[in-house]
Amino acid sequence: VTFLRRPLLSLEIMSKGRVNFTVINNFALEHTAKKFNALTSPPEYDFSNLQNVFTGGDFTYAASVIRCMRILVRYGADERVFGSTWGQAENVLGISKPLACRGDKTCRFLHVNKDALARGIVEVRS
Repeated sequence: VTFLRRPLLSLEIMSKGRVNFTVINNFALEHTAKKFNALTSPPEYDFSNLQNVFTGGDFTYAASVIRCMRILVRYGADERVFGSTWGQAENVLGISKPLACRGDKTCRFLHVNKDALARGIVEVRS
């Protein structure tokens, strides 16, 4: 309930605690970005210590990641910190690592055709 009422508290705790790893789902990405973007004078954060942000637990939208990534990068995080995990076990254990970003800091998002996937065909576009 605290997160629903005060989603920016997580950013405050991450900044003050110099967090280097966190896991977040798409709902939390959206809720946090919406509240942050509504601020007239955002607080100062320091996310320069952040090394990994895994998204998972539900469907992750690239637009949601980008909205939240812009906030973190604004305060010192590298845009390559984001990576997706699939399934609850991977989300909890952090097995997956960000692979979508290249060394030049340009991130790519892969889009999978879910209808084709349901038929056993993998169609990916970037």
